[in-house]
Formats: sequence, C-alpha cells, structure tokens
Amino acid sequence: MGGSQSQERVVTVEERAGEDGESQIMVTQDFLEYIHKKQEGESPGPEPPSPGEGEEEEVPYISAEELLTGEQGGLPSDSQRQSSDDSKWKQQFEYEKKKNENLKQISSEEFDKAVSEVREKFAKPSLQGIVPVCEACKDRVLDCYHSNPTRALNCSREVKQYTECVEKARKGLLEHSQPVSE
Repeated sequence: MGGSQSQERVVTVEERAGEDGESQIMVTQDFLEYIHKKQEGESPGPEPPSPGEGEEEEVPYISAEELLTGEQGGLPSDSQRQSSDDSKWKQQFEYEKKKNENLKQISSEEFDKAVSEVREKFAKPSLQGIVPVCEACKDRVLDCYHSNPTRALNCSREVKQYTECVEKARKGLLEHSQPVSE
C-alpha cells in the first residue's frame, strides 16, 4: 500500500554473560536510536543497516534491562550503577517503611479495640449505685452476735430471717425485678 516496499531485516541476537553475571545483548548504536525513535512515535528515518553492511564498529554491550527501560549510552559506569542501585534501594526502603507504619497503626487500632472489648466483657461492676440487700436483717444478726458472744445459738432466729431475705433478693435478681430491701 505504501510507496516503497519494506526490506527484509535480519536480526541476530547474541547473548553473553557480562562481568556481573547479567545477560547482555549486543546491538549497534544505530539500532538503539532506531528503537528509541520508534517508541517516541517519530519517523525513524532510514532503516538501520543490515548486518554486514557498512563498516565494522565496536559494539557496546547493553543489558536487556537497559534496552527495555530506554537507558542508552553504553555500559553505565560503576558510580552510575551504584547511585542507581542506591536510589532504588532508598525508594524500596521508604515504601517498606510507609507500609510498616500503616500496619503498625492498623495493629494498634485493632489492639485498642480488643482491649476495650475485654474491659467491657470482664470489668468488675463498681459498687456505686448498688443498694445493699437486707441491710436491716444483717444489722440485727451482728447486734445479736455482739450481745451473745458465747451463745451463738441464741441468734438462730435472726440468722434464719437474714437467710430468707437474701434468698428473696436472689430470686428477685434472677427474675430481673428489684431486690428486696428491708
């Protein structure tokens, strides 16, 4: 459909292990520029020469990662690689730090919620607002014991009345009614 026909391209991929053990792909600088122009949407201009055409030039080794990410300029120097690695690790550290802070906050909130639930469930009731049960009967039993320190059987009638009063109050609590106070 176009005005000119495409030429058949022969692409040879040679993979080698670099000094650091990473796989590296050998491409010419012209081919690298051609790929970048294609990615940017520009017209790439003349097609790169086929292998074997033109002069032999020293081909820089470029890792597959550099080719895919668009970095160019041959191999990065050790200091460039170090600073790139440092920035990547710093970014990863900051990400993990934020993630840890979020988890800590969520865990803290869940812990506080669990503590409040346990307190509500197992809290001892305060004695404020509770009316003593059978206070008058209790006082009569104590007075009887004080007046008869050696004759406790003389207080059996008072003790029986106190026991009956407490039983009525217990039944009243079980039936959700007001305790009997005398």
